[in-house]
Amino acid sequence: MTSELNVFARFKETSKLQGVRVAVSDTSSTEMANDKWVIPGTANACGVLIPHSKLTSSEDEFVKAVLELGYPKSKVVVKPRVSNGGRGMRILSSESCDVERFLKEKPDGTEINLEGLLKILRNGKWPDLIVQEYLPGEEYTVDVFRGNRETLAIPRLREEIRGGITFKAKVELRKDLMSFAAKLSEALDLKYAFGFQFKTSSGGTPKLLECNPRIQGTMIVSTLAGYNMIWWTIKELLEENFEAPLIEKNSEKMRFVRYCGGVGFFEDGTKIGPIC
Repeated sequence: MTSELNVFARFKETSKLQGVRVAVSDTSSTEMANDKWVIPGTANACGVLIPHSKLTSSEDEFVKAVLELGYPKSKVVVKPRVSNGGRGMRILSSESCDVERFLKEKPDGTEINLEGLLKILRNGKWPDLIVQEYLPGEEYTVDVFRGNRETLAIPRLREEIRGGITFKAKVELRKDLMSFAAKLSEALDLKYAFGFQFKTSSGGTPKLLECNPRIQGTMIVSTLAGYNMIWWTIKELLEENFEAPLIEKNSEKMRFVRYCGGVGFFEDGTKIGPIC
């Protein structure tokens, strides 16, 4: 998890002396990558576009930034500087819920109006918050492996997202996203398996949302497409030779769908079996 990365990074050399290898970048890299306000500066230097953003630390600054970015006419994104899994992220929207939306859309808890969010934020110490342009287009995650010899990036379209988790995806080998990810990886000096998230504007232009300087929750998509970045990370840590495959256009035929299951058991530990 995001909150654990810097701890592992600080102690990875001590762990190595005890025979334990930790797949994490250096502390300087994880701190930059985890901070959603710092990483845009790196993106700009690499020629990677980012959403229009403002950092706020008080209610007055927050409200001013929200209005400057177009609310209530336009939706606006609000998020903390450091978080993961969508925690603290909200989409400010003045659109009222009608009967059709009420009956057809699943509630996800991300949309809220300005008055509702202010009521929450006033109930405690005011946090530093990033106010950001809302991007209405498609969302992509790019899985990346960066070792001593090579960098490989595999973009995937997030077709269905629930609670910040990808439930439906497909590999889409966009050269622009692959190039952006490679440049950012080098600029941040990230290592092993990690990733970036992008979303497109109304005109289809991809902009960087954030970086996940760790193994991503649905990196299995790249593995199933033939790019086992987690295995390469293990080989890299153990200083063993391996050959990463060439990127094949055929990878785009791979589709991923997540489903939920369960296991039934009695109190004495007797297992009934999996439920799919």
